Amino acid sequence: MPRNIGGYPIYVECRLAVWFREGARMRKDDPCIGVCRFDGRTGWCLGCGRTVPEIRTWRKLTPFRRTALTRELPRRVSQVADVEPADEGQ
Repeated sequence: MPRNIGGYPIYVECRLAVWFREGARMRKDDPCIGVCRFDGRTGWCLGCGRTVPEIRTWRKLTPFRRTALTRELPRRVSQVADVEPADEGQ
């Protein structure tokens, strides 16, 4: 059962996690690491930092947009990771 912060579920597992566990291989330019759990407040994946719409359109993004998003992802992942331990006591 997911924990809640302000009424929002912290994690929502997606079908991509099942797809990854079943042996699908990620492309080398794809930031997915197979975690595929999403923060309920931001919508960011805990593994790669993308939102579901960003994941769906990843291969269609222009190289410029993909590079810009790739530079943004580490900040998102660390921001979600920083918030997660603060909720341990609830």
